[in-house]
Amino acid sequence: MKKVSLFLLSLMMTSAVFAAGDDDKPIRAEELPAKARQLLSTHFTGDPIRFATLDNDWFGGTYEVHLQSGSEVEFTKEGEWVAIDTEPRPVPEGLIPAPILKEVTDRFPGRTITKIDRDRRDYEAELDNGLELKFNLKFELIGIDD
Repeated sequence: MKKVSLFLLSLMMTSAVFAAGDDDKPIRAEELPAKARQLLSTHFTGDPIRFATLDNDWFGGTYEVHLQSGSEVEFTKEGEWVAIDTEPRPVPEGLIPAPILKEVTDRFPGRTITKIDRDRRDYEAELDNGLELKFNLKFELIGIDD
């Protein structure tokens, strides 16, 4: 019984530490990496930043930018985009890798990408009809989920 109590106590303390570290720190637009500011000024002209946050975590942290239109863009510490959500509007075509854009245009005429995210393993794109597409790092379509 003592071991179970000790285990539960350490589990609660660990959860508390992770929960406490989950606070997003508000930042000014000028505090975003230059690369992120450049992307926003190029592809989201006329859509001012409503607010931005820095989420420091064990893996280096990310910036989240919320625009006046409701669009959201997440960046790495270096200013590379990680996720873009412009739903219900289309993601600016200049931000979508050309092979992914071509695949969507060819296979799903008339559809647009409203969300896209990437990580070390793949890209995921959501179309305006809710269809989710998964691409490997060679931009080959490897999965479809409705």
